[in-house]
Amino acid sequence: MTQLIAERIFNQPIPEQWISQIEDHVEDMMKPVMLRIAEEVATEVLQSISVSRTESVGALEEPPEPERVPGTRRENRDWERISATIDRNLIKFFNREKKERRMSTSRLLETILWLHYGKPRLSYEESYRAEVVRETDMSEIISEDV
Repeated sequence: MTQLIAERIFNQPIPEQWISQIEDHVEDMMKPVMLRIAEEVATEVLQSISVSRTESVGALEEPPEPERVPGTRRENRDWERISATIDRNLIKFFNREKKERRMSTSRLLETILWLHYGKPRLSYEESYRAEVVRETDMSEIISEDV
């Protein structure tokens, strides 16, 4: 008898209304699971991107930061303003690196020059200010480039 009842119940088509309710219920049950999985995957992807970005950019030792003059935006150092013409392909590399490292043009150029010249002391470092530094005439520098 039980078998006869089971056959009649399970061999009949499920009403469309029930199917819709079952689908809604399964979706409600699965949604949190799917969201959790999506968040975990997104986290893994972002971590791999930041790791690969760090590996591709690499650590770049930067010169010490100059101190700000209290109450102003000025820095406590001697500086020179320059203007330069650079090959288009080189400036693409420079701008890409500047963007990747989130550095200003001045800071990246200063870092590159500081590393290139063997990390010399800078004008705002106390040990440099204490030394007697020979003033260089700009005409000597210009004549060396020509």
